[in-house]
Amino acid sequence: MSESPALAYAHGQDDWSDEEAPKGGEQTAAEWVAPAWPEANEYIQTLFHELHMAWTSETACESNVRAIIGNTEYRQIIGLGPPVVPLIIRELVREPNHWHTALNAITRADPVPPEHAGDLDAIARDWARWARLQGIDY
Repeated sequence: MSESPALAYAHGQDDWSDEEAPKGGEQTAAEWVAPAWPEANEYIQTLFHELHMAWTSETACESNVRAIIGNTEYRQIIGLGPPVVPLIIRELVREPNHWHTALNAITRADPVPPEHAGDLDAIARDWARWARLQGIDY
């Protein structure tokens, strides 16, 4: 089953054919990451903060990237889905860290060119640019 055009857009597809282009009334990327109900925003923010604090605490002395991104709390953050994208972007801009895998898993986008691999500051800029282009407020 193929994804909806709005999700493809949110995932970074920018080479629309006329047939695939989002039609009026379809979800934008910014709408796609919005929580489904108003109370979810506070809940997701609180849960993200708790998981983020645990993840950074548990991996603070870790140098193995696979262990950092394989951490249980990191994987739970990914499991929160699209509503955490603005929170991750905000945190990534504030303090660059290994968020690329989580953002890629949630959005299926990959705005980071190969030459930026391993450069957390450049990766943060790439994802922030992607979010702005998608209309995602962070």
